[in-house]
Amino acid sequence: MGYSITVEELQGAYDIRYQSTPILPDWYEPGIGDAKIEGTHLKGADGVGVIWNADLKVLENGIIEFEALLDPKDAPPNAGLMDKNGKMTKEKQSYSGKMNVTKSNNKLILRTRVQQGPLTIDVQFIKRP
Repeated sequence: MGYSITVEELQGAYDIRYQSTPILPDWYEPGIGDAKIEGTHLKGADGVGVIWNADLKVLENGIIEFEALLDPKDAPPNAGLMDKNGKMTKEKQSYSGKMNVTKSNNKLILRTRVQQGPLTIDVQFIKRP
């Protein structure tokens, strides 16, 4: 069971940290980004400019459901996203799932794991003070 959360407690700025496995040859992943939650919407970008948007729904027991759309339109020409078939693309990609809410060292952390093609992506959103 996670840390119970309210929509009001979610509000604010977050550091994004993520890691994909397996690590693919010639694959650059910045693994960092910034996001902000306002109301039940998350908006941010990662280290190469991929735009992250997500609608959030707070459930019970420290679980947040999300529907996300990532858009690589502002990323450099050689950066993109992997589609569900494992091919690199400059097209928007959708993701959905659940995040677990925890607290560590008095910091709110939202964690999820997303499967996309051959990649498993572990994502953390760490709330800034």
